[in-house]
Amino acid sequence: ELRSRVADLAETARRTGRMTQQLLSMEKARGREGADKWAMLDLRRPLEEIACRFAEREMRHGVSVSFVTTGPAQPVMADPVMLYEAVENLLDNARRYGCPEGGEVELSLSFNQDQVAIRVTDSGPGIPADVHERVFDRFFRLSNDASGGCGLGLSIVRKVAEAHGGTARVVD
Repeated sequence: ELRSRVADLAETARRTGRMTQQLLSMEKARGREGADKWAMLDLRRPLEEIACRFAEREMRHGVSVSFVTTGPAQPVMADPVMLYEAVENLLDNARRYGCPEGGEVELSLSFNQDQVAIRVTDSGPGIPADVHERVFDRFFRLSNDASGGCGLGLSIVRKVAEAHGGTARVVD
């Protein structure tokens, strides 16, 4: 019984820590809306580094990770801290919900004439069409979600995307 209680306590502490981190990220996104934190970035190298770190961490869980770029690179005016936070959240969600027992995750960066797109795809079952918009609401979680997430990751992603003049959406 003691082992069970310790395991429950450890899981509760992990979930509380994750929620605290996500709440801080939400507040950080609000507080960093001024352009004084922004810089011209070449996104290829930092996103490749994020993908590599993610791949190293998830390899032991049977997750295969790839990074793909298309189009001629162009610098982007962005807040690097919040942009990287959004990408980390996308990757975390892909692993947590799309590949809990292993699978494939792809981080892609596409350069077009007038926009840059960052996309994360996974080999999981996908998100039901009727909740494509709701997944971006704060604290929203699917009814069958037993992952331990707190429902803030995609809300942070959308807030960061909008602050950069973009959008976040689920695409089948």
